[in-house]
Amino acid sequence: MFYGAYWEKKWASYYWRFNFGLWNKTIRDINSNHPVFGQFFNDFLTKDLDEIYNEKVKIENIDFETTNELDIFKWYASKLGGDMWKQGTYIAVNHYNHTDNDYYFKKIRELVNIKGTFNGGSPQVLTELVK
Repeated sequence: MFYGAYWEKKWASYYWRFNFGLWNKTIRDINSNHPVFGQFFNDFLTKDLDEIYNEKVKIENIDFETTNELDIFKWYASKLGGDMWKQGTYIAVNHYNHTDNDYYFKKIRELVNIKGTFNGGSPQVLTELVK
């Protein structure tokens, strides 16, 4: 995600569901406006991982007034790492059980990591994971 939006976004009856688990589409750059995997691979061939981390993953400044999904997801991923995905590869927004605004990004609703739907698993609000 640090190279561009690669998720699949769908309206799931009453909330937005972002699927980040389509790794096979990401690698082949299917349905993408930007070749995100190709960009990463080019960096990987010419830079070391510390350099890539410092340039792409480590986010020092963010406009907390933004509603840009990519920027928000990147900020959470930089803060949470793998903890962002403990419940599954989906992030949900605007679910009726999670109507509060996000703690950090006040112009959007809470972001919730889910298994795929809200049936099963333990949906996790991302703000509760940030230390």
